[in-house]
Amino acid sequence: MSDITLSFQCEDYLRQWFIHINGGSSPVRLKKNTPESNCLQFALRSKSENISSPEIAGTPLVVFIPCFRFKNPKDYNSITETGRKMFLSILRMRFDEQIWYDLHSIYNFSIPKEDLIYTWMESHGIDPTEKNFNAVAKRLQRLRSRTLSKVRVRNFRKNSKKRD
Repeated sequence: MSDITLSFQCEDYLRQWFIHINGGSSPVRLKKNTPESNCLQFALRSKSENISSPEIAGTPLVVFIPCFRFKNPKDYNSITETGRKMFLSILRMRFDEQIWYDLHSIYNFSIPKEDLIYTWMESHGIDPTEKNFNAVAKRLQRLRSRTLSKVRVRNFRKNSKKRD
């Protein structure tokens, strides 16, 4: 592992969650063969390719660049804008998988949604602020509506085949 880092601008809840699942320290040391590590291996470029680092407002997500077999972090220590977008989309996808896996089975019961989401946020290292709560609740709501619409379509197709 090198001591060279990359900084990413992302939402507070996503940054706090990612730091929590990777050991709780910042800068984050990525584990080998994770989607994030594989993304960096694919997207890293040499500094000589005139890639400018964007201005980051707020607290950035800082990640140590892992050592790869054919990409030494001393030479390959920059990432393009599309590489940054890909890295953040992988984080969002993994966040969605985690929250859905943890909460989908108990989401329909009469547990107050606020308590459920705040408890989940606390157990995953996310500060229980209103801004974080609203963002996490909205992501969960979108996941749930997307999944329910897929189920409705599947049931409609299944029932229409029975009629034929």
